[in-house]
Amino acid sequence: MSAVSGTLYGIFSTTGTIATASASTDKVYSCKSATFKCDVDLPDVSTKESAGWAEHLSGIKSASVDFSGVWDEAGSATALTAAEILALIIAGNTMRKFAFVPAALGTTIPGWKFMGSFKGMQLGADMEVGCTFSGSAVASGAVVLFDA
Repeated sequence: MSAVSGTLYGIFSTTGTIATASASTDKVYSCKSATFKCDVDLPDVSTKESAGWAEHLSGIKSASVDFSGVWDEAGSATALTAAEILALIIAGNTMRKFAFVPAALGTTIPGWKFMGSFKGMQLGADMEVGCTFSGSAVASGAVVLFDA
């Protein structure tokens, strides 16, 4: 078995188009988890003639990446911090390129990219533990296999 470590994957975001190359400076900083979700709506079109079997159409597709991490007050000059993501949302959140890929860009492990926007951001501040953040990025348009 050739299992892939989740530690390899990260979420990246940069300005530009889907063809814009991702760099290590585009990585969401201090992430602990990132989950890529790709879905298709399957509207039911079953009839009495379906003989008891479900039938459906291929409907609207969607994709998103949910992420979370530990707030790092020092931030990073070389990555996208939680505060910078929050500032993007507050400022109007222009369309950006997102990639869910291995952090070591250029490996043969597959990744995916899409144009989209940050959808939301949550900050957690429980007593006597590190502050946390979580958020999501939602695709607007097609998801494609990552190539740069």
